[in-house]
Amino acid sequence: MEEPISDYAPHRGDIERPQQLNKLLAYSRTLGAAYDTFVRIDFYITPSEVIFGEFCPFPWDGQTFTPFGDRYFGELWEKHVGEKV
Repeated sequence: MEEPISDYAPHRGDIERPQQLNKLLAYSRTLGAAYDTFVRIDFYITPSEVIFGEFCPFPWDGQTFTPFGDRYFGELWEKHVGEKV
């Protein structure tokens, strides 16, 4: 990310690519397609598995985003959600 997206969860530096990232992305795409609108999907990654955590259609009650975060998510919303809601 170019800048922090939230004051609530500040950027803590780059992290190593998780070993289970491809599995996590596949699960995310499947759930996202079924949901068919914006949703934050939380997962836990273990050395051998990806575990579903929760759905959140309105993360952080829309608060705590930095100006960069507002722009970033706003652009994604316009591109992918648009008139679905």
